[in-house]
Amino acid sequence: MSSELKTNKISPATGTTTTLGDSGDTFDIPSGATLDVTGATVTGLSAGKVLQVQSTLTLNPGSNLTTTSSSYVAMGSDYEVAITPAATSSKVLIQFYVPAHYADTQGIFTIYRDIGGAGYSEITTGAKGVHQSQSSNYQMVSVAYLDSPSTTSACTYKLYWKVAVGSSLTAASNAAHVSLALEVGA
Repeated sequence: MSSELKTNKISPATGTTTTLGDSGDTFDIPSGATLDVTGATVTGLSAGKVLQVQSTLTLNPGSNLTTTSSSYVAMGSDYEVAITPAATSSKVLIQFYVPAHYADTQGIFTIYRDIGGAGYSEITTGAKGVHQSQSSNYQMVSVAYLDSPSTTSACTYKLYWKVAVGSSLTAASNAAHVSLALEVGA
């Protein structure tokens, strides 16, 4: 059975709060309808909002980061960022920006995560990474991943890299090294 109520305004009989329905009830807003909250303060709404941002920024670190390893190795503290999600339903968007220099080399990047000190594991397993093979080229490499850690424990993310072809990879010392973690509410 359905009923329809048509009115221009609902106000509380006493106090300043009006409750719609009971716990567990759902109120649908049909497609094409507008919920206008202009000038209002909306609280308790967490869907799709950035809840917090954590970052590691190193400006002109003074010396290059370099690897000759053909196995994944951590890039160091410039490429590490920690965040503690507020809810288990939150997602975490991880972004790393590397001012990379290659000389006839191919490099691959991947992301590792530690939850609550339990140890690091690769979370971008199976990803192809980022490849670059131009001679003596500088470029800003962006590595991003949307994680669902399902925890409210501290999560630490580290960027790892390895040489796929050639002899060495370098993160330049004359540019910013950036690591970002953004918690997005479910």
